[in-house]
Amino acid sequence: MVDPCCRVAQGLAATLSTSRQYGAVDLVQCWASGTAVSAGSIAQDTAYTNAGAATAYSCKLSGVTITGTGKVFFRRWIESRDAIALKNRTVLFSVLGFQDTSSNINAFLTINKPTAQDNFASVTAIGTGAVVSVSPNTTTAITAALSMGDCSNGVEIILEMDCGAVTAKDFYATDWQACINTLSQTCLVPRFKHDFASTMRYYERSWDYGTATGATGFIGQRTTHLVVTMANGNGLNEMDVQYRVPKIAIPTVTLYSEATGTPGKIRDVSTGTDLTATVGVNGQGGFEPVNASGGSIAAGDLLRMHWTADARF
Repeated sequence: MVDPCCRVAQGLAATLSTSRQYGAVDLVQCWASGTAVSAGSIAQDTAYTNAGAATAYSCKLSGVTITGTGKVFFRRWIESRDAIALKNRTVLFSVLGFQDTSSNINAFLTINKPTAQDNFASVTAIGTGAVVSVSPNTTTAITAALSMGDCSNGVEIILEMDCGAVTAKDFYATDWQACINTLSQTCLVPRFKHDFASTMRYYERSWDYGTATGATGFIGQRTTHLVVTMANGNGLNEMDVQYRVPKIAIPTVTLYSEATGTPGKIRDVSTGTDLTATVGVNGQGGFEPVNASGGSIAAGDLLRMHWTADARF
């Protein structure tokens, strides 16, 4: 699996809610359910709290507060071109969970497959693993050994932790594995640069690694002087972007002003203003921004922008 140890974190921590979303760890999507989900963030732990893991890193749901029958969820997926290796095989899925509530909680894995290639809008269940009791402050393997059948469209792995009503508690998941046959193995730790490059097949941004998305700064930005006046609605072809890693699908691109970090804007340095811009031509290899400011941009103006490109499932 890509980045099994949750080390790649280009994104920002996100507020936990009942809707699925990505947070600090690029390829782990999280959400919660209960009578009310009132607090929590989708973050990254680097302190080796999940002490039995292969590295110091976990995806962390931090400061979670839920009333009623609370549950938290972590989601990963395997794209079709890799999942085909699991077709008609018996596979052991495994993830290391950890929690700091004051009592044991039940956890289990659900494994699904999409009904269309790499499109998880509609899924069919492959199976569910046994319920595992996760003791407080104890690294625990949650597994599911399943006969996969035809899973060549891709695989979805969901970890559910049934926490009940909690206040300001933390939950962790890392060391995601899919092992052919049912032999549990020590998690393979790829070199970080390989995980980073593989992650960019799904999510890439212009900022240096370790710099927050939306931060202002020169490094990584796309910059140009316009050769000719650019009317509203015209593509800014001098600012075309080519991705370092081609995406699995056409990504959703968000532009940011280099000077203020405002999304949906590019910076006209010559006039000292943010201008509205959209994305015109967009493909798996790159994109072209479009002037949507409502007026022309003068020839010779210096333009700068940052961007993100998101093709995650």
